[in-house]
Amino acid sequence: MALNITIMAYDLLPKFEINSQSAMMEAIELLTLPLAYQNGSARLLTGDLVVRDIEHWCHRKAHRGGIEPVMAVVFFNTGPDAVDYVKIKAHVAARAGVDYWVYEMPADTSTIEVMNQVKKLNMNPQIHGILIQRPLPQQLNEAKIMGYIDPVKNIEEYDNGQADNIAADALVRLLTRYGLLESAQQAKIQIIGFGNIITKDFIKQMKRQFPYVSASKDFDPSHDTSRDKQEAEEEVQAPRASMIISELHRGPGFIKESMVKPEVSVLVDLGFYVTEKGVIGDVSHALFDRSDLAIAPTPGGVLPILLWIMMERTIKAKQMIAKEDLRGCCCSPIMDCDKESNHVNISGIDEDSLKHPKPDTSRGAGSRRTRAESKPARWWEGLCPLSSKTMQSLEPPSAREEDCLSLPSYPAEAKARTRAIDQYLAAEFQRSKRQLKIILFGDEHEKSLFLKQARLLEVPLSNEDRADVRAEARRFVASICRECLHIVDEHACKPEWINAHPVLGRVKEIVSSEEPEDEETVESMVNLYCDAELRLALMQFGHNFNDIERRFLNSRYPHILTCPCTANGNLSKLLKRIFAPEYVPIEHDWFHFDQRRWRRVAQEALIHRDSHTLQLLQITDRSTQRRKWIHVLVDDAACLLFICNLAIYDQTLLEDETINRLHEDLILFSSLANSRWFAQTPFFVILSNISAFRNKILQSPLFKWFPQFEGGNNGDAALEFIKDRFRELAKPDQDIYIHVADIYSTEGVIAAIETMENRSLRRVLQELGMAPNECKDQSSRPLKRSENTLGP
Repeated sequence: MALNITIMAYDLLPKFEINSQSAMMEAIELLTLPLAYQNGSARLLTGDLVVRDIEHWCHRKAHRGGIEPVMAVVFFNTGPDAVDYVKIKAHVAARAGVDYWVYEMPADTSTIEVMNQVKKLNMNPQIHGILIQRPLPQQLNEAKIMGYIDPVKNIEEYDNGQADNIAADALVRLLTRYGLLESAQQAKIQIIGFGNIITKDFIKQMKRQFPYVSASKDFDPSHDTSRDKQEAEEEVQAPRASMIISELHRGPGFIKESMVKPEVSVLVDLGFYVTEKGVIGDVSHALFDRSDLAIAPTPGGVLPILLWIMMERTIKAKQMIAKEDLRGCCCSPIMDCDKESNHVNISGIDEDSLKHPKPDTSRGAGSRRTRAESKPARWWEGLCPLSSKTMQSLEPPSAREEDCLSLPSYPAEAKARTRAIDQYLAAEFQRSKRQLKIILFGDEHEKSLFLKQARLLEVPLSNEDRADVRAEARRFVASICRECLHIVDEHACKPEWINAHPVLGRVKEIVSSEEPEDEETVESMVNLYCDAELRLALMQFGHNFNDIERRFLNSRYPHILTCPCTANGNLSKLLKRIFAPEYVPIEHDWFHFDQRRWRRVAQEALIHRDSHTLQLLQITDRSTQRRKWIHVLVDDAACLLFICNLAIYDQTLLEDETINRLHEDLILFSSLANSRWFAQTPFFVILSNISAFRNKILQSPLFKWFPQFEGGNNGDAALEFIKDRFRELAKPDQDIYIHVADIYSTEGVIAAIETMENRSLRRVLQELGMAPNECKDQSSRPLKRSENTLGP
């Protein structure tokens, strides 16, 4: 039976199919968190998971009923930032399946003209969502304009006809996703600034949602006086707040590290500045190094959620309007409109309506209002390709249609598309039934190694992949050399010793210099590291360089020592091979020396069998607390795969030397086995690196770390003892199977997959009418290359 594997890694962020290169960069900059932010110590509250959930919902709901959802944006060209933001929303709309119409109005327009345009949009049955693009020109009355929008279509302030500010909704969803909503109910929240996102309605909504909310004064973003900046800085430094929400308009990176006091635990950045370096918010880069802070950054925080909620509410408004149209009568009067010119007829708005604007809520109970209207100007056509349906112009109704408008018709192409969607959903349902989700837990390096081995079953390392691994392996090895030379400098580079052995002076010179960057300097450092003269000099003063080397690797990179390739070898030879001019990386180098951390939150490997598919899912963001996201993954998990490296039984954690690493793995396994989320989930435990474990047990007895073990240096007894520890931690009725393997080899990975199918997944496969097949001849197993693969 063929073992076909597909690797897919997703960022959980939407990717746009767009034509304009500059607009593409703007869209990516708004939604993607810069890599420099991810390298900090602060906890990042990104909106990627919330965006994925909304995107999936939009894809399911957008085209139901054969009617395309339409969002209309009233746009005032007040500057390049406003144009950029409108274009970015156009791409999000295209991704969500929402038609995006822009009505551009002059910057010197009056409130009456804007309200007349809003009234026309209220009456247009083909428009489902209305958005007034901020910032508005100063002469306009924002309260009157916003109050004149039909509540069903007002996607910024209403959700399903109920008052709900869109920015507050986005922030609440973000806090909920990270499990901070309950804490926010008890926190003192300080809102500082005022602008396009922090509005009066936003503040009102926040005060309704949370009991301890205070808002600062309205800092005027139109000028930049030193007094105004000083007052803004004082608001940031307010000691009473434990959560700060900012939109200060004081310039990119205005909030410095010195302004944020230790009492602040959450910082929500709603600032938005397009600079030469990309999109930047109010929070400076230095704050991302504070480990006691949780930051919702710009870009990547609340703003992507806000954009996708606009699309979600437009689709919801379409559903409400469709239900209302089916219930009501089709007759309605037609508004007068001058079709021969661009003149705007404002006779429909009187002085009373300006003083007391009322939303148009007369849609139900037997009336369906419409009007004649020309096709809106779609100036971004080159940016967002339009469907054939949205290209149709809105011609005025005929005389017969004025008397009684018919219900929306469903053309043949819409019916065909609906049938195709239904067939696709049915096929997806059948496919999802045969796709078994397997969640990986355990040792971080062993999980990564397992997925890399799975990738190599299908696709070998390409020349481009090897070039990337070559540079990364040399950088990683150079950092090891430098750290070990630092240890030598601390213990052996005394003035009198340097005089006796000049090689120690070379060590002092290298560690005293700045970080080496050029290739020649790095090679010189590696040559010194491998120099036999250095090792002889250290031995004369009672220091063993091999012991220094191994103690460092054991504490920082234990996987290098426990790997069968290096467990009994000379590391100096390994380092010389990597810095040889003709060096070509091998799979071993990719496994151990490529330490790049990807921005992806999750990685998955799809293993295609004859009758089913195994989906291996690994969470790679180690800073995320498991209890925050575990309930999202375990809904339909078929098995939990736990990988434990046996060779780390005598090692301690880097952050706490009092905790044994094997003890830590046992604690993690206990928490999973006794979790309510996995009460009915079978466990498949892989005890890996068995060869290195048997070799190490002879020199380092297990009873030093597990006093209850009485088997001495017997490797088989030690293995059974560790198996018993795992079994004791599970519940009596827990379905658990323990498999021993060396996942450093391809054969070990394939054997583990087949054993998992025949043990832990057998019942699930039998319930689906599929029996696992065994493949006895592993060497003759044909592997088909998959289209979706992940590079190193």
